[in-house]
Amino acid sequence: MTISNPTEQWRYHEVCVKDITIYSTECIPTDTESSEEFVELKAKLKAQLYALADKTLTKRQLQIINLVKDGYTQEEIARKLGVIQNTISKMIHGNIVYKPTGKVRTGGIAAALKYATDNDPEIQKTLSELKKLKEGDI
Repeated sequence: MTISNPTEQWRYHEVCVKDITIYSTECIPTDTESSEEFVELKAKLKAQLYALADKTLTKRQLQIINLVKDGYTQEEIARKLGVIQNTISKMIHGNIVYKPTGKVRTGGIAAALKYATDNDPEIQKTLSELKKLKEGDI
């Protein structure tokens, strides 16, 4: 799934972090969502994502992402950690570097998770199984 709009990209990863599903479940029919196989695959994916986040993110990034997962706003996280809100935003979304070819977003938790999930064969396999289940191929 390629997302060009940075806001949409964060929304994508917010779903990843809060619901641990990687993609929006809106496209999955309700009967599939409640099936035992879907529930098992979702639990497997959740465990894989937590393990990947532990390997990929720094201690500070994990601290921030856990606060996001618990429902704190960026402003609340900033106060809790003794930094300004802009620092939290940059930790999540990364920095924007302006180049002659246009602006480029670098770093950030969202980009790290996106890259890690896109390159993890186990997560890709689980996602493929979920997609097949959604399409009724399993």
